[in-house]
Formats: sequence, C-alpha cells, structure tokens
Amino acid sequence: MIKRPQGSRSRALLGWAVKTTITKKDRPEFHLRRPDVATIFFHMDFLVDGQPMPGLQRAMILVATATHGDWKISAGQLTRESPAASK
Repeated sequence: MIKRPQGSRSRALLGWAVKTTITKKDRPEFHLRRPDVATIFFHMDFLVDGQPMPGLQRAMILVATATHGDWKISAGQLTRESPAASK
C-alpha cells in the first residue's frame, strides 16, 4: 500500500505540483539500444500560468522496453541541469 506523504511540507509540494505543467524544451534524443530497449532524453521546463519557472529547468531520461511490440516506460530519472564543464 502506498501512503500519501503527511505534513505541511508535503501539502505545500502537492499544491505546487497541482498548479504546474511540464513542457519539453527541445527535440528528444531517441536511441535504440536493442530492438526491445530504447532511451529517450530531453530537457524540460516547469510552467506556472504558461511561463517557465526560473531555476527549475530539468533534464529527463527515460528507458523504454518492448514486449510483443508494446512499449512501456521501465525507468526514468529527472535531474537538475548543470552548466557545461569548461575545457
């Protein structure tokens, strides 16, 4: 059984999430690793009232697997973007 988080912080986060939309910023990168495994990578913004929230840009990577031709997301990771490393 999954329990819903309790406490004022949890309520604040749930309220924020209800009012937020996610949108991709660029064209996703799709890589077929095997005929039944693929990765999808893209950058995204969180929008409030149609405007990106400053400082909340993220990168998403998903792993999708296919069974009998049906694709499903098997895993995903949402990470904070970091500036490119200087050379």
